[in-house]
Amino acid sequence: MSARPAFVPTAVAEHTGPAGAVLQGSPAPDPAADFERLLHAALLAPEAQGPLAGQPGLAVYRNGWRRACIEALVANHPATAHLVGEDWLRSAAAEYLRHDLPTDASLLRYGEGLPDFLAELPSTAGLPWLRAVCRLDRLWLEAHQAADAQPVGASALAALPHDALGQLRLRPLPSARWAWHADLPAFAIWQAARSQADAAALSALLPGMPDGALLLRPGEAVEWHALDRAGCAFLDACAEGRTLLDASAQALTADPGCAIGALIGQLLGWQVLCLDPPWTNEA
Repeated sequence: MSARPAFVPTAVAEHTGPAGAVLQGSPAPDPAADFERLLHAALLAPEAQGPLAGQPGLAVYRNGWRRACIEALVANHPATAHLVGEDWLRSAAAEYLRHDLPTDASLLRYGEGLPDFLAELPSTAGLPWLRAVCRLDRLWLEAHQAADAQPVGASALAALPHDALGQLRLRPLPSARWAWHADLPAFAIWQAARSQADAAALSALLPGMPDGALLLRPGEAVEWHALDRAGCAFLDACAEGRTLLDASAQALTADPGCAIGALIGQLLGWQVLCLDPPWTNEA
């Protein structure tokens, strides 16, 4: 918490014991840690209760904080909200908040566990796409917030010695996120939901074919592309630090019919890859 309301000092003092009352050999009381523990309990309780219950302003602070967390979860998962309805997602988000508190002042990062949480609710048993679609919303957020990096272009690779290409290590951009959905067209559903497609259009996508997704931010805006199984395998290998030769072999293992040259050219065109480390001609 970046700021503490005026009601904190009294409550913390009441529950840390008299000043100087420290047992020999025990750690000194930590008022800040006590405050965090008491405040978290008060914020999560269904009603105002506990040592802070009587403190002025707690109810206003508590309700405002909970509302901000819930609205952040809804806003950060637009495709999910479109599919299940904003009211339902708010209700689910309120329950999620009881299980997983924000750990960062920026609520943009809050909700990493939401895809699994929603998928495990009894009421979503008939929505097999929910986890993957919600996860794609999360990947968009991660791509949006990731660090910048300089992508490598096809012309830069063409200028390198031919015998050095196989041993190059190409890393995905820090913003690159990808996922392969072996059982359903989650990326197609996510795209349709992002564009506010109606129920008929969404129903037409099911059961559909497996698909893959690539999200990245090579410039100012997040972009997304359909990516096949070989492309996902290639990026997996690059992220592991494998050489270009090894990454190509891994892509061919995933899909023996893959045209490796075309795949690498496509990824370079999308500005997904960077050199790791930057290549030099030094001995």
